Amino acid sequence: LKLDYFSSYFWRVRGHNSTGYSDWSNFWSFETEEEGYVEDLNTQSDSYYLNDNVPNPFVNTTSIEFGVPKSCFVSLNIYNEIGILVSKVISENLNSGTYRAVLSANDFVNGVYYYRLQAGNYSAMKKLVVVK
Repeated sequence: LKLDYFSSYFWRVRGHNSTGYSDWSNFWSFETEEEGYVEDLNTQSDSYYLNDNVPNPFVNTTSIEFGVPKSCFVSLNIYNEIGILVSKVISENLNSGTYRAVLSANDFVNGVYYYRLQAGNYSAMKKLVVVK
């Protein structure tokens, strides 16, 4: 299930067992924010590359610049310390160029993460640190 960005979601629950149903709980809610975004810097790239995120460590937001020299399928994913995928920043075809991904610390708990860029036959991984 993928939730929409900038949306409010509400829920309530009730229990059920052999003796019947409980009353419904109070309503609970949360609002989603943007997970991050990728912007085209409108410059050409002669090679594949993945820069260190800036700033690192970060408190609010961080930027990751990367380049692709030709149109191809690109994925930028974030993994936790034990290698579990925690965020798909981008997963789509991009034209040749230089791009910047902007991540929000709101989407992560404190800790060490790894981000991996895959573009064509190129793959690179770097470390980022979230400190709130």
